[in-house]
Amino acid sequence: MIFKHIGIIKRVGIKKYLFDFKILFIKNVKNIIFLTIFYTSFLKSIKFKYFLDYKLYLIVNNQLNLKNTKKIALNIDKYKKFIYENVDKFSETKTNYYYLSVFFENIFDYKNTKKYFEKYCELYNAQLENINDDYLILDEKNLKNLGFISHIDAFLKGMILGKIEKKKLKFCLDDKSTIANKYLLKYLTKYIQIESKSKLTKNKTKLYLPHLFKLKNNNIIHNPAIHLSDLNQEWERKKMKPLFKLSDEDEEYYKNNFMKLFNLKPKDWFVCLHVREGGYKGSNRIYDADINSYFKAINKINNMGGYVFRVGDNSMSKITSLGDKFIDYANSKYKSDKMDIILFAKCKFFIGTSSGPYTLAKVFGTPILVTNYPSISSMYLTNKDIYLPKLIFDKNKNQLQSFSNIFNYPYNILNIDQTIDYLNIDYINNTEDDIYYAVLEMLSNLKLINKNIHTDNEKLLNKYNKLLNKLYSDKNFNGTKINSRISLKFLTKHNQLLN
Repeated sequence: MIFKHIGIIKRVGIKKYLFDFKILFIKNVKNIIFLTIFYTSFLKSIKFKYFLDYKLYLIVNNQLNLKNTKKIALNIDKYKKFIYENVDKFSETKTNYYYLSVFFENIFDYKNTKKYFEKYCELYNAQLENINDDYLILDEKNLKNLGFISHIDAFLKGMILGKIEKKKLKFCLDDKSTIANKYLLKYLTKYIQIESKSKLTKNKTKLYLPHLFKLKNNNIIHNPAIHLSDLNQEWERKKMKPLFKLSDEDEEYYKNNFMKLFNLKPKDWFVCLHVREGGYKGSNRIYDADINSYFKAINKINNMGGYVFRVGDNSMSKITSLGDKFIDYANSKYKSDKMDIILFAKCKFFIGTSSGPYTLAKVFGTPILVTNYPSISSMYLTNKDIYLPKLIFDKNKNQLQSFSNIFNYPYNILNIDQTIDYLNIDYINNTEDDIYYAVLEMLSNLKLINKNIHTDNEKLLNKYNKLLNKLYSDKNFNGTKINSRISLKFLTKHNQLLN
C-alpha cells in the first residue's frame, strides 16, 4: 500500500497529491464527525430509554417480591420520585403500562392505576384483534402458581357458557418451563393442547390470564377478578358439574394404594388443611397465618373420627404434637404432585388461607373453608363455601375498620407487606375460636354433625349481604361479588363492624 502511494506521488507531484489528500481527508472528517454525533445521540437515547425501562422493571419486581419488604420500605420515596419524574419517558409498551399500573396501585394512586391499566388493555386488545387463528397460545406463566388454575378454569367455563369466543387453547412448554404441579397437565390436556415450545411461532401473542380476555360483546375485562367470580356464579346457578374430576386411573390408585398407604378404611374421611407460611414465597403479614391457631379445630375433626392432612411444602414448620389422625403430609416422604391432586379432589372439605392450594381443590368441586383471608377482591368461591376475613386495625384511629372499609379500596387490593406500615394498620388474624366455629359450620353444612348452628343469625347475614351488594353496585368498587357466606359466628361476634 505504501509503495502504491509513492508511485502516485512521483507521477502527479507531491503538492497536487497532498492537496487532493487534504480535501479528501477534510470531507471524511466532516462525515465522521457528523456520523459520530448522530449515532452517539441515537445510541444515548436508546440507552436512556433502556435504562428507564429496566429500572421500572426492577422497582415493580422488587415491590412484588415478598422477600424484599425492608428494601422497598426504605426506598419507597426514592422510587416514587423516579417514577413520577419519568412517567412520560418510558417506552410506550404493553409491559411498561402494566408495570406502571401495578406500581401506582401499590402506592394507592388509583387515578394513574386506572389510566395505565387502560392503556395496557388497549395495546393488549389490539394484539388480540390481530389473531386470526382458531387457537390461542396461553402464556406458560399461567402454570407457574397453583392459584392460576382458577383463571384457567373460569376462562374455560366462559367459553362453554358462550361468554367468551370459543377457540382452541395451547400451552407451548419445554424442560425449562416452571410448572407448579406437573401432574395437573394430565388433566388440562382434556381442554388444552400441550406442545413443545420449539413449535411456537416467533412473536406469537401469548394470553396471560386473567389480565385480559375478550367477551363476545366486545367488552374488555378491566378487573378480571370480578369476571372470574361472575362466570363461576353463573356456572353454579346452572348447576353444571366441575370441569375437573379424578380420572378412573387415579380413582383406582386412591382405593388400592392411597388408602393402604395411610391406613385408611373405606368409611374413613379426611379434611385437607393449608396454612400459608413464609418459607415458600417469603413472609407476608397480609397473607400469613399461625398454624397453632388451627389446633383446636383439628382436634375437633379428629375427635369426630376425621383425619386431617396438612398440605403445602417442606419449607413449613414440622408438627409432631398432634395425634395419629393428623398427618403432616407437607413434610412427609409421600408428598408428590399426583398425591396433591388426589388429596385435594377426595377430601370432604378444604381448609385454606390466601394461597393457591385452595383454588386447585375448588376446581375439582371440593367445598372450601377459606380462613384468614385479607381481601375478598380475589376470592374464587361458591355458595357451598365459607370464608373468614382478616380484620384491620387502624392505628391512627385506634379502632377496627368497618366491613365496608375492609372490603373497599385501598384495603381490598393490598398484597405487599410494606403497605401495612405505609397505611399504619395491622391485620388481625382469626382466633382459634373463630376457626373452630367456622369448621363446625362447615361440618353442619355437610351433615357430618347433626347440630344446626344456623340459628338467629340469618337477619344479620342479610344485613351483611346488603352491605356487600351495595358496594358491588358502586361502579368505583374494585372488588368481587361474594358468592359464598361469611362464618355466621364470626359475623355475630363482630356485628358492630356493619355500622
